Parts: sequence; C-alpha cells; structure tokens
Amino acid sequence: MKKRTILVLMTSVLALVLAACGQKESQSGKGMKIV
Repeated sequence: MKKRTILVLMTSVLALVLAACGQKESQSGKGMKIV
C-alpha cells in the first residue's frame, strides 16, 4: 500500500473516533467535559 493511502485511512478513522466521542459527550452531558 502507498503511504498516502495509509495516511488517508488513518485520518478518516481518527475523524470517525473523534465524531463518536463528541456525540457521546453531548449525550452524556456537558458536566463530563475533560479539560
């Protein structure tokens, strides 16, 4: 595989993880924010 392909895959996975975490935080409540 090309390095560029791996980089794109890792970036997309990271974005999905961040989006999932953001949704969990918003559902759990604003008091659970980690500073």
